[in-house]
Parts: sequence; structure tokens; C-alpha cells
Amino acid sequence: MFPDYANYLLRSKCMVSQFEMSSRGVGSIQRTLNFNWLNNKIVPVPPLSEQKQIVSYLDAKTSKIDKLIANVTKEIERIKEYKQRLISDVVTGQIKVC
Repeated sequence: MFPDYANYLLRSKCMVSQFEMSSRGVGSIQRTLNFNWLNNKIVPVPPLSEQKQIVSYLDAKTSKIDKLIANVTKEIERIKEYKQRLISDVVTGQIKVC
């Protein structure tokens, strides 16, 4: 199995929910998976070439999402700075409010 494919697969909501349902333990921090349960599960493993295509697609999409998040985060910071500057200018009388 292609390691990057396994990474995406094992972190998927579907797989995580299966792990949570089958694990034992107290709370959500430390849980133990039952090997017998895990050993009897069917895991979708397409051919290696398809795994690589899936990883390539997901990498491209997550990269775009990460860039969008970074841009929005920067914009939020700029707006916060503008807000603080505006408040400061109003309080110090540099901007007149009628």
C-alpha cells in the first residue's frame, strides 16, 4: 500500500468512526483497538497506480484549501489591524465622529 494513500485512508472520517466504535478505553484521549476486530476488517486498497492518482488529487485539493485558509487568515489579521487603527484614530481625535 502506498504510504500517502494509507495516511489519507486511515485519517478519513469513515475509518476514524470505525476505530472509535471498536476501540475500548476511558474517554477519547487513550483508546485501545482490538486486534481481532481490526484483523477482520476489509480495507479498500485499489491498485497502486490508482492510489497514487488519489493521493495526487487530494494533495492538490488540500494544497489549494491550505492556501485559501492562509489568505483568509491574513485578511482577518489586516481587518483586525484596521479596526484597531480606526478605534485609536477616533479615540485620539484624529478622526471626527459626528
